[in-house]
Amino acid sequence: MIKKTFTFITENFRELVLYGIIGGGAVVIDIGLYMIFVRLGGDPSTKSDLYNQVAHYIAVAVAVVYSFTLNSIFTFKKRDQLVKRFLSFAGVSAIGALVSGAIIFSLTKLGVNADVAKIIGLPFIFIVQFTLNRLTTFGDFEDHSDDNLLELAIEEGDII
Repeated sequence: MIKKTFTFITENFRELVLYGIIGGGAVVIDIGLYMIFVRLGGDPSTKSDLYNQVAHYIAVAVAVVYSFTLNSIFTFKKRDQLVKRFLSFAGVSAIGALVSGAIIFSLTKLGVNADVAKIIGLPFIFIVQFTLNRLTTFGDFEDHSDDNLLELAIEEGDII
């Protein structure tokens, strides 16, 4: 497992670095907006759990659009099937946001500051999202949009 992980990282080093740089910008956007939203209307320590969660998801949504756009252009150089790729990227981001939201919720219940809780989850989320996006979102999609699906299924042996 460690050897596979090392091989994956070395083979994808350029993409990992660019993804990290763009991700760093997304983190600044995410955390910056989150802190602004949490502080709107007063002291962050008096905000409800729901308020913190709404602030979290709005900040994540803005960061996702930024990150997808730059990663499509610079990191993975994929400009085809953008709707499909964005939906995949958004799905991967949603998984990351839910896990991050759970981390924030759990840690704040343990008395950790909401800002610190948000930051603690980032390294884990980064690794999971890079791997999923590299393998799925920005992998090679076969475009069968113009194919007759029945003919395609027959050719691939799904229907005899």
